[in-house]
Amino acid sequence: MLLVAPVYAQQPPSGDGSTPLHWAAYQDDFESAELLVRAGANVKAANRYGITPLTLAITNGDSAMVEALLKAGADPNTTLPGGETALMTAARTGKVDAVKALLVHGAHVNVKEQWKQQTALMWAAHEGNAEVAKILIDAGAATLLTHFDGRFEPIEHLKYDVTNMAHWLRRDARVLVVGVGGGRDVLSALAFGQRDVVGVEINGAILDVLNAHFGGFTGRLDSDPRVTFVNDEARSYIARQRRPVDILQISLIDTWAATGAGAFVLSEHSLYTSEAWELFLDRLTPKGLLSVSRWYYDASLATGRVVGHGARLATPLVALLAILAVFGAATPLVIRAFAAATTPVRIAVAIALLFPIGFLMGMAFPLGMRAATGRAPALTPWLWGINGATSVCASVVAVAISLHWGIAASFWTGVACYVMATVSLVRASAVRETVESPIDLATLAHEPR
Repeated sequence: MLLVAPVYAQQPPSGDGSTPLHWAAYQDDFESAELLVRAGANVKAANRYGITPLTLAITNGDSAMVEALLKAGADPNTTLPGGETALMTAARTGKVDAVKALLVHGAHVNVKEQWKQQTALMWAAHEGNAEVAKILIDAGAATLLTHFDGRFEPIEHLKYDVTNMAHWLRRDARVLVVGVGGGRDVLSALAFGQRDVVGVEINGAILDVLNAHFGGFTGRLDSDPRVTFVNDEARSYIARQRRPVDILQISLIDTWAATGAGAFVLSEHSLYTSEAWELFLDRLTPKGLLSVSRWYYDASLATGRVVGHGARLATPLVALLAILAVFGAATPLVIRAFAAATTPVRIAVAIALLFPIGFLMGMAFPLGMRAATGRAPALTPWLWGINGATSVCASVVAVAISLHWGIAASFWTGVACYVMATVSLVRASAVRETVESPIDLATLAHEPR
């Protein structure tokens, strides 16, 4: 085998363009593949279908084969004719070790294939490969660690990053950084010689990685007397502060993870609301600057028989309407009152607000089913189907209303739907009683009130 490997490595490809290395990768024959690579086989060769040995290794082989091909010069960003990259193939097939190897060798995380415009993360999510999805989320979050050895000359380039423009306009400033990440913004403030820097990071694990696990690489920024790190939710922390700052910096804190999964488009971020920005501006000095940088993303975008009075059935719904009215009126006031509260307190307040309406909202559908199937039991499967369909549509309609008229409008539209449901239930039950139970004046006179 050692003698013939150089010959086979250089032999012409077969009719479809496949080479011996293709077949070795396809058969997961690591020993033969290794011999062929050493003998000079072209690791980037693609057959007429655009398939390379690396693609076959990812689909049919193990991590050792993938790693060997990558080290031999295989392109980690090789694509099939439809634009599916090697990373997408590994994500789709759930090859965790292959995904790791590709990322280490420079595979691009957020590339989209041409057919459905899906990323590797979308493929992993679609196929239910949770472990792969976690790795891709971590790789695509763009939270980079910057090497710092105490000298500012090697990081002079940070001064020319567009996200740091505010530092040119305000010197000797007090800086508050939202979203510490890999410490780049904090390090940038130090490079400009700012007076002090407070970095607020909601994820304590990020701070631990930055200052403990990789502290030797990042320069142990927490040991600088000018730097203070805070593990807290930024908006709540800022609301509790009374000392103004000269620069409040929010730079590229949006992870690519949600964008890659397609979940970013309709999601709300508490830092990007008008109330949050009013708070940020209020915490600035008279000449302070609010600096916000974001990624630009181009998206080419229990049933039973009715036995009695409709009013009795509607009682829980009436109670729900009353609580919804109170909830709608009180929630904005409560949110403003507890804006500066700590995270545990705000969680407790949220539970207290949502529990009553959540408890009663669970009664509406069973009551409606009880009333409807009491009149026409055959409708039960159809009504379940209608409930499922309208539940899906309602989530989309709610988002559309929120985008155009605000969250409050979406909430009150839902309340109006519950009002119509309550009225319909009362009327339907009343009609059924009239039809099935002719009025007996003697019985009515003695009926308990």
